[in-house]
Amino acid sequence: PVHGLLPHEADVLVDQLCALTQVDYKQIDPVADEPNFHCWLKDELVRLVRALPRKTQQLARQLGLPDAGRLDQILSRRQVGHRRPSLLHGDLNPWNLVRRDGGLSIIDWEMALIGDPLYDLVRHMHLTPTRPEIRDRMFRRWERTLPPEYTRGWQKDWQVYRRLEMVRSAY
Repeated sequence: PVHGLLPHEADVLVDQLCALTQVDYKQIDPVADEPNFHCWLKDELVRLVRALPRKTQQLARQLGLPDAGRLDQILSRRQVGHRRPSLLHGDLNPWNLVRRDGGLSIIDWEMALIGDPLYDLVRHMHLTPTRPEIRDRMFRRWERTLPPEYTRGWQKDWQVYRRLEMVRSAY
């Protein structure tokens, strides 16, 4: 669905993301309880920028993008609240969603990780064209379906993840 999800597909995707919270991730990775997922995610982006080849760093600077140190300062200004961690897909772009039999299948789990369930939803919306009404539908269904320990404070925090993904895309 490279042009975005249909309403019933958005519902199916949210239901699948919600089902991931039921997976006992301790069976997958017993030490996966990252106490501050957002901080780890930010640090990974800063590390990636720091490791860019010199020519790429110079081009980034010419385009007005900050170096790794300044990026760390900028991104550290925003924090997100704590939500109970769950299994995440990690890369919900349109090419990892397959339409079949009237449903939707998630494929390509190589970037799966444990973290804030809000991140998977926001990353999907960043990587896939999502009309505002579909975005609102997905957030409403997600919040209604999951217990509060997975959704607490999402209205404020989703924009923090969205900005981080915008920065990642810029580099």
